[in-house]
Amino acid sequence: MPQPLEQRVHTIAQRVEDVWRSRFSGAPVDLPVSAIAALTLVRGSDPRGAREAFLDLPSEQAAHVLRLLWSGFGRARPDLVYRALPLARWTHGTAEQEQQATLVAVARAAVQAGFFDLTMNAQVRTSVDVFGPLLMALRPKAARERNGQFYTPADVAEILARGSGTPQPGEQIFESSVGTGGLILAFAEQIRAHGRDPADSHWELVDIDPVAVACLAVNVHLWGLGPRVLIGCGDGLADDWRPRALYERDLGIRIQRSQPLYRMATALDRYASAA
Repeated sequence: MPQPLEQRVHTIAQRVEDVWRSRFSGAPVDLPVSAIAALTLVRGSDPRGAREAFLDLPSEQAAHVLRLLWSGFGRARPDLVYRALPLARWTHGTAEQEQQATLVAVARAAVQAGFFDLTMNAQVRTSVDVFGPLLMALRPKAARERNGQFYTPADVAEILARGSGTPQPGEQIFESSVGTGGLILAFAEQIRAHGRDPADSHWELVDIDPVAVACLAVNVHLWGLGPRVLIGCGDGLADDWRPRALYERDLGIRIQRSQPLYRMATALDRYASAA
């Protein structure tokens, strides 16, 4: 009997965590999360074929595929590129051999656990958050508690969304501690259940955790929330985060006019110089 969807996501997160801990215990989690985020961008109608093809690739070629997937994200969503940079920065320059091998090992663990069965199915990928459980698995419990981070299960998010009422067409939806977007996904699912498109809504989303926000940027793309999205990184209740978020969104769009191959690299250069 197949596992429930959320249990499958947790199983994949645990497999990734096992591989990561065996290689880089205590290191920042943006690297393994980056590998998983890149895999969500694989498209096609044959998850089994994609699985076999990816697992058969030599390590260097598999790492190159991950880089190409991030470049594709930059082309498809220049409005989100700055928010995703904490995950994509390793693609700029040459990763160390050990780092590259670990990226590939993490990606292969997810693929072997059935990752493409989730993300290459359009109906499934628009209804699941693969990143929330992943961050909870990769980050130590003490660190999560210290930063007040927790994962809201899908059924709880659904109850909260229903209690808030169904957003109306064109309505602005604001979430100040959005994390990877579990509650936002519940709102989007509710909108679809009423026969409407979440892309018709205006989404203003902010969180203080840059890695969670980067995951959210990828989720916004996966869930089809459309172009009316503003994502900020900061304290949604205390910081004046909107001007910077608007600037970076618009800058990413302007970079789109550059050579496609250099969009992500150009954004990374500007990001590094501003840091």
